[in-house]
Amino acid sequence: MGMKVVSLVEELLDINSELQLLSKLQVVNGKILDKILILDRKHKIKDKLTNILQWIFQNASKAAKQVRADMEERQK
Repeated sequence: MGMKVVSLVEELLDINSELQLLSKLQVVNGKILDKILILDRKHKIKDKLTNILQWIFQNASKAAKQVRADMEERQK
């Protein structure tokens, strides 16, 4: 198994050296990040996502507290 992993890593390094995939990937990631940041500034996506996650967390906490209270009540 170890030899297969080493062989795979060597192949990936050879492919990268021939095609320069990492440098191209960095360019693409930079462009994607720019677009995401522009969309976030325009539509406040981060704020909306934060609010949704807080709402989910609050509801999950309420449900967990209710289950805990029910279990404690049954034990009495």
